[in-house]
Amino acid sequence: MRLLFASLAIAFGAGIPLHAAEEAHLIKIKANPSPGMTVDVEEKEKDIGGGIRVTLADETVREIKTTSAEAAYRKTVLEADKDGTPTKYLKYYTTKRKTEDGKPVIAGYEKRTALYERKDGKFRVGISGSGALRNSDSDKLLDNPGQPDETTTILTQLNSRTFRIGETQDLPPEPFGKVTNAVRYDTSKAKLSAKLIEVSLADKSKIGVFEIKGAFPVLGLGKSALFDQPVKLEFTNRLRVAIDGSSTEYEEKMKLSVTGKTEGTQGDQKLKFDFGISVEQKGTRTAERDESKFREIPKVTWLGEVVWAEFKPASGSFQAKFPGLPDERKIPAGKSMRTVVWMAATDNQKVSYGVIRAEIMEGKQFLDPKNVLEDFRARAPEGSTIKDIKEAGVPGIEITGEVTNKKLVMIRHEKIFCTPFGVMWQVMTVAEKPLAAKVETKQFFDSFKILEKTIKDD
Repeated sequence: MRLLFASLAIAFGAGIPLHAAEEAHLIKIKANPSPGMTVDVEEKEKDIGGGIRVTLADETVREIKTTSAEAAYRKTVLEADKDGTPTKYLKYYTTKRKTEDGKPVIAGYEKRTALYERKDGKFRVGISGSGALRNSDSDKLLDNPGQPDETTTILTQLNSRTFRIGETQDLPPEPFGKVTNAVRYDTSKAKLSAKLIEVSLADKSKIGVFEIKGAFPVLGLGKSALFDQPVKLEFTNRLRVAIDGSSTEYEEKMKLSVTGKTEGTQGDQKLKFDFGISVEQKGTRTAERDESKFREIPKVTWLGEVVWAEFKPASGSFQAKFPGLPDERKIPAGKSMRTVVWMAATDNQKVSYGVIRAEIMEGKQFLDPKNVLEDFRARAPEGSTIKDIKEAGVPGIEITGEVTNKKLVMIRHEKIFCTPFGVMWQVMTVAEKPLAAKVETKQFFDSFKILEKTIKDD
């Protein structure tokens, strides 16, 4: 999940106290670099305990641990609105990675430049270099592109306010609902505040230290995982920034937690969630500087332009054409299956194409394929169209129907096959109902081929 704040750090240097507590301070913050100027940003996130405990419908429990992450990038603003909001800028990702199971997972856009440009009222994103990005990497770059991040949103809200030392003011939480699609907040019930802790002089800049506190009910993750009752995200964030508009430099340090138990749905699955996340986030942004070499625009490939390409996993078990490079995810063994999922999405995650391979067993025995298919028939949404099919000599069924997740209606089209060796295949497309006509279901299904052994020798 994408946490509420970008990872930022604070290191408090020695400053000269300037003002008495009763004196009012008009806040002027340079929230963005000026056109032509460059800043460096470093971000780090450290897990300090906990994770998410997910209970599936068959009572299988999955433990999802939080991970450490780090990012460093250079941002150069090329053009901006009259209010200083960037409309065209470059981000060169020096470092973008996280750690899972003790191993680094490097983003496909590390050591590459992303160009963000507003055109016809909307932002588009281009990426330099060669090599297709994983679907998840493209999604991160296309997650509300051009939208100010959480920290910039706070800096903008502090601007033009008048504070006295020790004074706390409420900030509107609604803008945070626009930052990312990765987390769904109930901003109508959220609380956000800022307290001015101290004011000092450092390097000819007037520096303010703020304590930012927030409490946000979380209604779901992304568009697929929706909660019956919200869980709570809380944070305390300490921000050191020039309050006289003299510098873009800032430093922050934050502790954040997500807690609570709830039930919910992901697609057509009913799940139980138990959150106990606790993380520390740190980072810095430098003062802006003028370096012409960083204003050079590289040749880019625009993301979001769907390019279909044939894909075969390392195992060689199947082949299919996906809209981009699919993400591969292994699901830990449950009570009855070991599962691998390959998934790609388009239209801002509203249309998905997936292949699932699951080894289905009961004890040490393979389940009867006929029973597996009948179970899918019985669980098909009411009003679904179901027909018998075959793939590589393996019997299966094809189901088309509507799935309602809360108020979101999805059109789900899937083929299910089950071999005598206990391997079940699902090939599916899922789309929000208004986008159903855009889904390339026939192209995707026709491209799918099982390459591994599917029938017993005589």
